[in-house]
Amino acid sequence: MMRHYTPTARPTVPLVSVQAIGDGSTVPALQQAYADAAPAERFSALWLDAAGHCGMSAETAVNALHHLE
Repeated sequence: MMRHYTPTARPTVPLVSVQAIGDGSTVPALQQAYADAAPAERFSALWLDAAGHCGMSAETAVNALHHLE
């Protein structure tokens, strides 16, 4: 899992992160540090004005995929 999952800020494919600002399981500063370290052409972050961890709607997930495309 570490070979395929551990964030390194060296993505080899385009990626987008979706995080709720009120996520109690992590903090926006952690995601922001990754965004600051990753190449801008490969990484974008979407911030939800919401609370909770991984509770995005299906519509939000689809919109994130469209953003990635």
